[in-house]
Amino acid sequence: MKKKNKQGAAHPVPTIAFCLCSIVGAVLVVANMAGSQVVPELYPRFIENERGTVVEYLTGIKKLPLFTTEYLTFKNKYGQTLDEGVMKDERANNKEAQQLEELLKTSPGSPEILMRLSGLYQRSGNITLAGDYAARAVDLDPNVITKITPSL
Repeated sequence: MKKKNKQGAAHPVPTIAFCLCSIVGAVLVVANMAGSQVVPELYPRFIENERGTVVEYLTGIKKLPLFTTEYLTFKNKYGQTLDEGVMKDERANNKEAQQLEELLKTSPGSPEILMRLSGLYQRSGNITLAGDYAARAVDLDPNVITKITPSL
């Protein structure tokens, strides 16, 4: 049963609400269609099988669970050259860590070396080892953090 106003005509509120919902729905459909046409920047290069794009993609997802699956998929296609690109940072960090560990053997009381190792391990995701090195550095010199990063 429709509500009637004082003049006896049907109340326009349900009709207005229906029109507004229809307009909002239409706007959302058009926005969805337009948005689905936007192609991510890497997609065209990815489709063209550019190795550099794959390296960029894999480097960006290293910390995600799907990295291993994606890495193995693309490694079958690109082989060792993919490993050289994706694991470049890890190899550089490992080399620097080895150099710092050797330096630490000759200067075991150096809080600066310990803090550099802490930062290196923190960037590589080994938070436990980073914390151990930072704690050792602070034990040797409580002011080491301000010496290394004076802006803090």
